[in-house]
Formats: sequence, structure tokens, C-alpha cells
Amino acid sequence: MRILVRIAETESFTKAADQLHLSVPVVTRAIANLESQLGTRLLHRTTRSVTLTEAGKQYVDGAMSMLGQLDELENSLIESRAGLNGLLRVVASAGFGLAGLAPWLKSYQDKYPEVVLQVATVDRPVNLVSEGYDVGILVDHTITSENLIQRPLATYDRILVASAKYVKSAGLARVPGDLLNYRFLSEETGSNATNVELAFRLAGATERIRVKPVFLTPSPWLLRQALVNSMGFALIPRLFVEDDLQSGQLVELMSEAELLDRSAIQSLVYPTRRFMNSRLRTFIDHMLEAAGSRGGLLA
Repeated sequence: MRILVRIAETESFTKAADQLHLSVPVVTRAIANLESQLGTRLLHRTTRSVTLTEAGKQYVDGAMSMLGQLDELENSLIESRAGLNGLLRVVASAGFGLAGLAPWLKSYQDKYPEVVLQVATVDRPVNLVSEGYDVGILVDHTITSENLIQRPLATYDRILVASAKYVKSAGLARVPGDLLNYRFLSEETGSNATNVELAFRLAGATERIRVKPVFLTPSPWLLRQALVNSMGFALIPRLFVEDDLQSGQLVELMSEAELLDRSAIQSLVYPTRRFMNSRLRTFIDHMLEAAGSRGGLLA
């Protein structure tokens, strides 16, 4: 039952076997035995993908509910004797609020000193379930898993910027169409290799342009370096370039126009239907309380 649920979550026999510390043949045999016992196929298998059949979906829905109740009973018995402990795997978007995150993690461990926090930082899209994380602190465009709960922690304002040197060379952009003559540098999101739409409200009218990136990176820090080195212009969270704007090395573009869809949202992300153990539940409550009291993470 647990094996099928983990395959459904990871969409992979290999990943399920790895997370359950089993061999792939053992996992394959267990599914074959379960299908034989039930007299129906539970999975569609190809060389590239694994998906649930209708019967498989029905079985997994019921199994997750039953396993959740069983896990809750087992954890409550363990925690009543030993207190809250164990490993919590956390993944966070690199750069976004990491300096502000550390005090929150400390205050959580002050409350629950026996919980081990394993924190990974990434500057790429993340599949929370298949990569084996319990909870993520992620910017919206890096979340690739489905069926997740997202609880916003902070909203970051993004602006269009370029170096003063680049603007002097390329000419000042006075209307959105002028940006088509600029080289566009972009945060890599997995879907923006072809072009990116920028929308503006200027003099009561909305104008949209599409720009093709000539440079893509998942790292906001590398994107900042590209801007400083006059490689082009970019849409980037203000927090990464605040000092450069104050020094005059970078300048904001089209500041007289309202840039639409400019926010980057950082959220607390966790699976929707998997049983929420006490480590995860207390971590979520703690993070949301901390975010509410301080107005979100800061860089």
C-alpha cells in the first residue's frame, strides 16, 4: 500500500524505491502482487512515465487516508514517550529571504530542539515530492509539483533595471516599445526560453510587449552580476539590486509607467494529501506565525 502511494507521488518506480530504501525489483514485485490480489491494473507503465489507472486512483485515495490515520496513531505514541524529534527536510529558494530565514529556524529549534532540520537551498525549479522534501520555502516560478498547498510568506516587488552604462549606450527607453531594442536577461523558469510578456499601464492604457531572452539563469545573484556588467536589462526583485540603485550603478527603467504582474511570491509549500506529522505541522504553524508577526522574509 505504501509502495503504491509513493509511486503515485513520485511517478517513478526508481524514485519510490530509493525513498523507501528498497530495491526496484522488490517494488516491482510488490505492485505485481497487489494488482494480482485485486484483479485489476493499478498503473499505466511506459518507458517514460508511470500514471495511475482509474482503479489505481481510487485505491490510492483510500490508501492515503488509511495510512494517514495509521501514521498519526504511531507518531502520537512515539511522541508521547520521546517528545517531538526526527528529521524534517526543507528546501528553500536561494537568495530569497535566506538571511531572514535563519532566525526563524533557530526559534523553531529553540521550541523543538530534538527536531533535525536538513535545509537545502536551490536556484532551480523543484519537485517537492519526487525529490523527497517535506516542505519548501519557494518562489512561485520554482514550484513544479502538483497537488500542493501554498501558503504565502512574502511578496517581492520586481522592477526593470539596467546599468547606467548600458542605458547610455543603448539609449533611454521612454515607451515600452523602446525595450525591444534592448537585450533581455531573464530568470530561468522553464517556460520562458522563447519569449516573455511585459505589460505596462501608461496614460490609462495597457500596452504589452514580448521580449526574447538572450541570457537565462535560475540564479538571481548571477542575473544581478549580468546587469552590473552591462549585458542588458532584466526584471528582477528590487531586494537584489537595492544597493546598486542607490549607488547609481543600476537604474530603474520605465519608472513612470505601472508595470503589471510584477510580484514574486514566496510561499510555504507542502503536499496536500500526505499525512502531516507533528514535525511538519509545528514547522508550518511556526513559520506562518513568524511571517505574520514580521511581514514576511527579508533578504
